Amino acid sequence: MIEAWGRGIERIMEACQIAGSPKPLLRYERTGLWIEFTFPVGVESMPGDVTKKMIEKMTKKTTEIISNQILSLLQTDGALSVAEVAMQTGKSTSTINRTIQRLRMSGKIRRVGPDKGGHWEVIQDTK
Repeated sequence: MIEAWGRGIERIMEACQIAGSPKPLLRYERTGLWIEFTFPVGVESMPGDVTKKMIEKMTKKTTEIISNQILSLLQTDGALSVAEVAMQTGKSTSTINRTIQRLRMSGKIRRVGPDKGGHWEVIQDTK
């Protein structure tokens, strides 16, 4: 479904950039689309903990990007539903729900009023 929206390749490119890897080579042939990844020299011999740290760093950065997208959307229109935010960001509703929960727990947003008819309020840092 995501590919139908045309965001799959964009997401791959973003993930490579976040990981500090070169962008993959895209090649279209009669048999289909090929994506060729180039890994840094020695990546196959990296210990598991280094690979795990790279994945954690990528996940943290991706979560930060999604959080910033959500904050920006809600600051513009606090009446947006989770489904509307998901459509505008190209993320799943479960991803948006998880991220909103984190934003609420960290005190960056709060819900004003009921689920139906209420709105989101972005809490500005006063630092």
